[in-house]
Amino acid sequence: MEQVSIAQGFDSLAAARDPPLLKAFNGKEDMVAAFKWPKEKILDFFDRVTAQPGPRGYDVEAGSQKSLDAVVLSIHKLVKETTSQKSIFLDPPLSVTYQKTEFKLETIFELVGWIFSVTGTSPSNANRNNYYYPLAALYCVFWRRLTEKTTIDPPLKHDPNMVQMTWFTQGGKTRICISSTLDGIGLKPFKDAAQLRRQDDLIKSTLLPKEYKNKTLVETPNPQMFGHCAETAPFLFIQSIVKEVTASTAEGFALKPKLILPDKYKEPYDYARLDYRVLRPPCENCSYLVPRLGFKLKNFDPPTY
Repeated sequence: MEQVSIAQGFDSLAAARDPPLLKAFNGKEDMVAAFKWPKEKILDFFDRVTAQPGPRGYDVEAGSQKSLDAVVLSIHKLVKETTSQKSIFLDPPLSVTYQKTEFKLETIFELVGWIFSVTGTSPSNANRNNYYYPLAALYCVFWRRLTEKTTIDPPLKHDPNMVQMTWFTQGGKTRICISSTLDGIGLKPFKDAAQLRRQDDLIKSTLLPKEYKNKTLVETPNPQMFGHCAETAPFLFIQSIVKEVTASTAEGFALKPKLILPDKYKEPYDYARLDYRVLRPPCENCSYLVPRLGFKLKNFDPPTY
């Protein structure tokens, strides 16, 4: 497949048809502007969230606020590290809360996804074109900027292979959960160990029966076990509150970051429009988990238009 870059332009007629992007993070941040933020400005944004977590600020979910400072401090720590392992994986993993339930996060991709997942709720007029897909793309841009080190160790070497976003209604508000697969290339021992921990979390949550431990429903050539997928963290978060979720409202998509991110160090990011070629259907493992949450599998298939 041909690479589709965020920075790649579209003709003026198509651009005119695209809806304006809604503001993110409780309506406080212009996504178009945020696509151009350098690493330092992204870190400043995280600091602003910690300084204004309440409803009049960034409206961080109340049960998650006590973890906010630790998450942002951990991101600052990872960004300052000089080796690939230490700049991506926390040692030890960080215990955080998602709506009062404790989880352990260990990669910079998970930490950034947690912030996106607990900060603000979706606007009432949000859809894939004007909010959800752009926000997922912004998530990719943020962790790419934060993991850029040097031209010797290009960021795409460690990009996650997939990202997944799910949105759902809880108590009359629409929330998102987003995360990624583990580090793509390199650091295999750390990735494999993290995958096993994620799998144990799925079993503990009852989303995955014990008999599926160390098994997969994904056929060759890439038979990844449960716990590897980008859906793992979002589904675990949602499982912890699933009794409060209106199951029929849940939707989601997965995308391949490498098809939308530039492949050169510090290339500019200019969001253009949703491109359905980058979306992917759930794998067999995730297709098994979606209905166990009570969700409709068809709501997680990519559109065909």
